[in-house]
Amino acid sequence: MDVTLKRGGGLEAGGRNVFRVLSLSFLACFVSLPLLSSPAEMHFTGEAVEVTGLDLAPQARLHRDWQQILSVYTGTELPPDPASKPAVLGSYETTQTSIRFVPRFPWAAGVSYVARFSPAALAEVDSESGSDEPLILRFEIPRQPVQRTAVVEQVYPTINVLPMNLLKFYIHFSAPMSPGEAYQHLRLLDEAGNEVPDAFLIMEPELWDPQHKRFTLLFDPGRIKRGLAPHKQLGLPLMQGRSYRLDVGDGWKDARGNPLKEGFEKPFRVVGPDYRSPRPADWPLSTPASGTRDPLQIDLTEPLDHALLGRLLHLEDASGNTIPGRIEISRQETHWSFIPDQLWQAGSYRLRIGSWLEDLAGNNLRRPFDTDLRQHSEEEDTESEAVLSFEIP
Repeated sequence: MDVTLKRGGGLEAGGRNVFRVLSLSFLACFVSLPLLSSPAEMHFTGEAVEVTGLDLAPQARLHRDWQQILSVYTGTELPPDPASKPAVLGSYETTQTSIRFVPRFPWAAGVSYVARFSPAALAEVDSESGSDEPLILRFEIPRQPVQRTAVVEQVYPTINVLPMNLLKFYIHFSAPMSPGEAYQHLRLLDEAGNEVPDAFLIMEPELWDPQHKRFTLLFDPGRIKRGLAPHKQLGLPLMQGRSYRLDVGDGWKDARGNPLKEGFEKPFRVVGPDYRSPRPADWPLSTPASGTRDPLQIDLTEPLDHALLGRLLHLEDASGNTIPGRIEISRQETHWSFIPDQLWQAGSYRLRIGSWLEDLAGNNLRRPFDTDLRQHSEEEDTESEAVLSFEIP
C-alpha cells in the first residue's frame, strides 16, 4: 500500500515521501507533514480519515460545511475542479484537536482514495488555524480473497405484468454492495435480446438504503412524463404488448470487492399505462377479533410500492397511540397485513396512510405522477393523508 503526501499539490508516488504500511487485516496509515508550521497530521485509521493536532476554537466547531475543509475522493488524484467530481459522502466529527470523516457507505475493497485537508479553508472559520499549505493523503482499501457469496434476493415489483409507465425497480441484495458501479451491471433487454438505450436515470450518488443492500433503479422520468422533451423525442422506454428482461450482471461487486455469486434476470410483460392515483377508500379491509393476534388485512386492489408500503402505513387506537406490531406485504404487493405485538383490544382504531404512498407508476395519493406542476396548484391536491377507521368488537 502506497501513501503519498504532497505539499501544495505535488509529489509523485514513488518519491522520497512515500511511506509503505502493511496490515494483515485492514489498511491503516499515518502521515505527518513536518515541513508545515502547523502541527496538523492526517491519517487513515481503517474506518475514518482523521486530521489531528489542531486547536479549534469553540465557534469553529459549529461550522457546518466541513467538506470544504476535509474532502475525500475516489481515485489517486484530486479533481482539478471540485465541482467536476462528487466527493465521497459521509459525516464529520470534531473535537478541539481533530476533525474525523466517516463515509456514509463502507470503504470499497480494491478502491483507491485521495483526501485533502485545507488549512486555508479552515482559517475562514478559525483564524488561528495555522499554515495555508494543504495536506494530501492517498490510501487504498485492500482486496480480500474472492468469495462470491452475495446474491440478488429479490426485485420489486415482484409481479411480472407491469405498466408501460413503470417508474422504478428495487433490487435487494443478500449483503452490502459497493457504491459507484451499479449502472455498469444493469441492462434492460427487449424480446430479441437487444439493450433498450437510455432507459434508466443515472443518479450520482446512487440511490441506496443505509445498509447498502437495496438499490433503487429509476426509469428516466423525462421519458415517462408526457410533454417533456425526452418523451417527445424518445418515447417511453417500455412499449405496451412487449416483453422485456431486467438483467443484473454477476460482475457487480459487494462491499468486500467480491462479484455476485450469480447474475439475475427479471422477465416481465408490459400492459397499458396507469395514470390514476391509489384510492384507499376502495380498499377492502378485514378486521380481526378482539382477544387474538390475528392480522388486520387489506386488499390493496393493485400492486403498490413495496418500500413505501413498509413505512407509510401506521395504526393507532382511539387515543392516537401507535399500535406496535409487524407488517407483512404479500401477494405481489397487493396485500398488506398487520400483526400486533399484543392481543387486540375491543375499540376504535385508525389506519393512517401517508400521502406519498405510490403505485408502480409513481402516482401517489396527492396527485398522479404525470402531472404538469407548472399548471398545477397545491389546492388541486387531494388530502395530505388518508385515514381508514374501523372497530374491533
